[in-house]
Amino acid sequence: MAKQPKENLQNEKLKQEQQRDLERQHKQQQTLNAVNSLCVGDPIQIISGAFAGLRGTLLDVNLKRQEVKVAICLFDRETEAVLRIDEVV
Repeated sequence: MAKQPKENLQNEKLKQEQQRDLERQHKQQQTLNAVNSLCVGDPIQIISGAFAGLRGTLLDVNLKRQEVKVAICLFDRETEAVLRIDEVV
């Protein structure tokens, strides 16, 4: 009988891991769907990170690294920044 609580704990941990995996897969799919709708030259808005709130232009998409390169205007100069895909819309 002492094994039952331990087995229940292991089952609960497994369920939590499976839930995290499903959530991660769902987020990755959402990201891919969003990226597939982007084209080089599209205007984008930065929604998180150091440049949150700024607008820019999409220069490049690197799906393997889950990054985008954008041109933003800082101090009246165009500056390129590399951001995570989930930081832009």
